[in-house]
Amino acid sequence: MEELVNKIKAEFEAFATDANLQIEKANKAAGTRARKSSLDLEKLLKEFRKVSVEESKKKYLFSSQQLKLSFIGKAFFVFLTRCSLHTT
Repeated sequence: MEELVNKIKAEFEAFATDANLQIEKANKAAGTRARKSSLDLEKLLKEFRKVSVEESKKKYLFSSQQLKLSFIGKAFFVFLTRCSLHTT
């Protein structure tokens, strides 16, 4: 995901540079490059959204699994404690 964010930063910098050239110097070629960069940015940002959602699901799944294991562990400990009390 870090690599994707770096690609987005680089593409945005290219876009900003070309857009400024078009605005300040009426550079038509820079305008074309800026428009292409905007399309590339759109694709990268969609990819970021997809990856970001997947990552958040992984973290949620991991934390919910930890919670389940923690609960199961505590229940097992209570069970063992009660069993040892009855055997003595």
